Amino acid sequence: MGNGPVETGYEQVTPTTLFEDTNDYGLAGTSLDQRNRNNSDALKREFIFSKNPFGFSKIVENGTYEVEVLIGDATSA
Repeated sequence: MGNGPVETGYEQVTPTTLFEDTNDYGLAGTSLDQRNRNNSDALKREFIFSKNPFGFSKIVENGTYEVEVLIGDATSA
């Protein structure tokens, strides 16, 4: 998540990608910001944070899914 280059096969999510009627995925929260660790791993280079509670939502069809979540970045996991 962040403004930098996106890993192949992933969708970019920035602090302004909000979950609204026009998006099937996005963030819900206030005062969202991001940091860039400037490393070579696109999945651990950047992250979004807030001093306030926030979440990420994605609309999917009913079914069974395998979901992998990466929490943290190249410096803190």
